[in-house]
Amino acid sequence: MSYTAVIFDLGKVIFAYSWQHTYDYFAELSGLSANEVKQRLDLEHDAHFQNFERGIVTPQEYADHVNNLLDAALTLPQFIEGWNAIYEEVYDGIEAIMAELELKYLLVGLSNTNTVHAGEWRERYADQLVYLSYIFCSHELHARKPEPGIYEHALRSTGTRPEECIFFDDRVDNVQGARSVGIQAFQVTSPAEIRAALKELGI
Repeated sequence: MSYTAVIFDLGKVIFAYSWQHTYDYFAELSGLSANEVKQRLDLEHDAHFQNFERGIVTPQEYADHVNNLLDAALTLPQFIEGWNAIYEEVYDGIEAIMAELELKYLLVGLSNTNTVHAGEWRERYADQLVYLSYIFCSHELHARKPEPGIYEHALRSTGTRPEECIFFDDRVDNVQGARSVGIQAFQVTSPAEIRAALKELGI
């Protein structure tokens, strides 16, 4: 198979993050335990969170929702500071992989994110993101992985066919979503696993 593009999820593929930092921050301001904050936010199932990532809910609206869930009184600046506390280091070795791939392939980012986080990671990880010719964000497209439409938008916008693309994501549901539209997709949790997948493909 002749591949022309490699699509990367961002968080937990290019750089690390942990929601625990946000839970800890909100716990300190709300008087709740970090575990109680986690349970109340319920990010895996909360419709407001998903719509925040779709760009349907504004930062102020989502901050108000968080205050309601936590019975707290966070200001918008406090919410933003706590929300952006998740970010950690770039994974060792990922930049070398991207630099090598950039010589032969179109590199693309595809992220479930929101306007608050995007403002943070675009600046914090600018040196790594420069390798990506396109970055597609859920809040700008009003769609989230693993919905087929977000992958199809990336394909249309880059002029690539699904069989020409390789996709790396840390979540199995997002990998399955990519495979559902015909993209060769791999669940990865480290640069070493990315290299192993590329080797498997003869790259």
